[in-house]
Amino acid sequence: MEKLKKFLLENKVLFWDIWDLENLSENAIEERILKYWNWRQVKELEKILWKEKFKKNYIEIISKKRINLWKKTINLFNLYFNLQKNA
Repeated sequence: MEKLKKFLLENKVLFWDIWDLENLSENAIEERILKYWNWRQVKELEKILWKEKFKKNYIEIISKKRINLWKKTINLFNLYFNLQKNA
């Protein structure tokens, strides 16, 4: 996915601790964006992955045993995706 690679390079400051950006999963990329996001980055990634794929990845991220997102972020995106509180 050329657009995703370009997005990673444009936002590589958020991935300062990752040596191999090309081998990151979509979930890992989305989780990092949701952790340190601004709205432009979120909308751009959503456009690259399509909204339904972005939503699917988000649900997978918040379904893990250990969630690396702030509660406020989870609440916002639960509302954004119209998910139940305990998704």
